[in-house]
Order: sequence, then structure tokens, then C-alpha cells
Amino acid sequence: MTYTADGDTVTATVNGVVEVFDFSGSEDGDYRIEPPESGDLPIATVSRASRIDGVLTVYATHHFGAPPVRALIGTGDEAVLEPEAEYAERLAAYEAGKQVREVEL
Repeated sequence: MTYTADGDTVTATVNGVVEVFDFSGSEDGDYRIEPPESGDLPIATVSRASRIDGVLTVYATHHFGAPPVRALIGTGDEAVLEPEAEYAERLAAYEAGKQVREVEL
């Protein structure tokens, strides 16, 4: 998933599918963005936008997928759960990725 901005136009690309949001000429206020009806994208890439004193802020989303589960290593009677430390590391990385971030495009 990538985002680019050119002035007041934001472009989101997910798996080769492009979605363009043009906020040119929008007045000060809050804007709720409806998910696309096409069904081509797994998520709404932009959830809302606001313009305050002419400054545009766009709230982008990211698809995180399902949280990790502790993996089985091996097969049959020899299968064991992955070490707790490895699972905890993967879970922490997943949770950290869900944190709200502000980035400049």
C-alpha cells in the first residue's frame, strides 16, 4: 500500500489498484470518506479529511490483517509451538504497526 500527494490530491495504490482523492477547492470543514463501492480494494484507503484555515489533513488507513498466532513447528507428533519469545516479537511488531502515525507526504 502506497500513498502519494500532489497539492490537494492524494493517490492511494493497493495491489496495483489506484484510488484518487481530489480535495482541490474544498472549504474548511470535516469530510467523511465513504468506502469505494467497486469492491476492488480490501479497505477504505482514506477514512476522512479535514481542512482548517486552509490546511488539509487526510486520514489514511492501513490493512493489518489478522493478528499473528503462535506457529506450530514440525509435523505430526513432533510438532511443537514456536518459542514464546519469537511469538511475542511477532505480536509486538503487529501491534506497533497499528499505532497512529503522522507522516508528511
